[in-house]
Amino acid sequence: SRIVGKPAVIDAWRRFFAACPDYRNSFDAVVATQDGVAIRGRSRCSVPGLDGPALWRGNVREGKLSLWQVLADTAENRDDLGFRAGRDAGGSL
Repeated sequence: SRIVGKPAVIDAWRRFFAACPDYRNSFDAVVATQDGVAIRGRSRCSVPGLDGPALWRGNVREGKLSLWQVLADTAENRDDLGFRAGRDAGGSL
C-alpha cells in the first residue's frame, strides 16, 4: 500500500511497531544509487510473513526521503536493484 505525507507515515510506522514489536532488519549490502539507496538483507519477526530475506529501495528528493519500498527477495527484484548472483552488487545503479 502507499502512504503519503509525514503525519500519515509516522502514524503507520507507530501502528506497525505496536503490532510487531520484535520486527528488526539486518542489512548485508547497502549500495548508493542515482536516486538514493538499494539494500539487501533480512527481516526478523515472530510474524512468519515478515520473517525472511528482503530488499529495500529508498529514494531521496530535495534532501528528503521520497520513497521507502520493501521488496520480495526475488531474482527479478535483485536484478532491478543491481544486485547480481554471487556478488553484492554489480553495474551502475
